[in-house]
Amino acid sequence: MVVNVTATSVNTDTLSRHEMLAWINQFLVEKHHKIENLCSGAAYCVAMERLFPNCIPVKRIKMKANQEHEYIQNYKLLQQIFKRYGVDKDVPVSRLVRGKFQDNFEFLQWFKKFYDANAGYRHPAVAQKIPSGSGDARSRGNEGGPPSTTPVIIRRATYSKDECGQKPESASSSDKNTRPEEEMHQKRIEDLLAEIEYYKQEIGEMDKDVTFYFNKLRMVEDLCQNERHQSPLMEDILKILWATEDGYAPREETTEL
Repeated sequence: MVVNVTATSVNTDTLSRHEMLAWINQFLVEKHHKIENLCSGAAYCVAMERLFPNCIPVKRIKMKANQEHEYIQNYKLLQQIFKRYGVDKDVPVSRLVRGKFQDNFEFLQWFKKFYDANAGYRHPAVAQKIPSGSGDARSRGNEGGPPSTTPVIIRRATYSKDECGQKPESASSSDKNTRPEEEMHQKRIEDLLAEIEYYKQEIGEMDKDVTFYFNKLRMVEDLCQNERHQSPLMEDILKILWATEDGYAPREETTEL
């Protein structure tokens, strides 16, 4: 499990926007020039891959994202990593993708605090993600040394001709055929679950927005009704508020919000 953190104006390091931007840029080839550019989510995915090696295929990160739907794909990947490693943080996707400074700066502040708290600690979950046949991840610490012998090779070396037959190879071949398919289905399930969680969060944010703006309109309506006899302008505003399009009828439950 990871070290979870919270970031507020009280416990966050007082780094300037330029210092924070320089910090996140160290993970990137193409540097960001503004905090608002972090709205694509790509920088966070790259930084998490650095913190938890092999946690996500880098090729799935949309590094040159410039459309909102591409930003959302990056945040889906980030949410998958958070869920996999037990990161207790809701990602405010609907606010981040708008590219507003304050939302992105606050998330960057939290992310740096989280990264610093977990950097340098080898999490057990990271080791589990290293494939059994991966030479890149295993050879960094002993370059030039003799290659390690895998358990499969050892088992084959101890079999006699009478014992071997074709069964071990058939079983091995079956495993090779089924494992990628199982992993593919499992990955698809994880992607769909992450997508469901994202849309649940998105619907919740939309419901909050609907309630907020409906209450604002109700206040404007009450004000106009109280002053409609004093000013023709109020009457015009009410006409706009009450106007409907052909074929449209407001739902009854909407007025109860």
